[in-house]
Amino acid sequence: MYKILYLSTGYIYHKNPIISAISSDPNDPKVIIMTSSNHNNSHRFYAMANLQPDFGIYRPVLSAQYTKNYIKLMDIDGQRVKIEPAINLNFNNSFALPSNMLFSVRYNYFSGGMASDGVIDRPKNIFDVSLQKNFVKNNLQVELSANDIFNKNIDRQEFRAGRFHYTSYSDFDRRSVTLRIAWFFNTLKKEFMPDMNSAAEGELGRLNR
Repeated sequence: MYKILYLSTGYIYHKNPIISAISSDPNDPKVIIMTSSNHNNSHRFYAMANLQPDFGIYRPVLSAQYTKNYIKLMDIDGQRVKIEPAINLNFNNSFALPSNMLFSVRYNYFSGGMASDGVIDRPKNIFDVSLQKNFVKNNLQVELSANDIFNKNIDRQEFRAGRFHYTSYSDFDRRSVTLRIAWFFNTLKKEFMPDMNSAAEGELGRLNR
């Protein structure tokens, strides 16, 4: 970590993961059988960057993550399935307002890519907004949020394997308005923590934990 920039990378080895697999019916090649089965192993590499500059009342947080799965998958024609990497971008814009309030606009972009089970997730964009206020020396926190404003948080998945192409769409509307009320029973003494007089500083402290 260097001042406002945080970088991390990692590697995950998964032994005998359960993945989606397809095959032709030996009695009728026109019939495709899709099942879940254990694979030998899979490898996942990821890298993440997090940027948190401070412009006074405006405190943006920009993060990006790159994920690449390595797993040997074969289609029904005996060809190796190409695995695309996935990129996730998060942009959180927080504004410290008078009266100890915090207004946030959040944007999330997912490029799509292959999950560990062999199914490819398609791209999607998500916008959220929220208004937060602290009371009683920051012990009481009230937050009103509007989630997925443009109704773009739709799960779209596909499975490609040679001449076989399977696509699914979720039919859920995830747009919502949420009221959250939280009371913090255990709060640290001021000498043991940064100045938390503003809701914006409190939010940044939560993100950095």
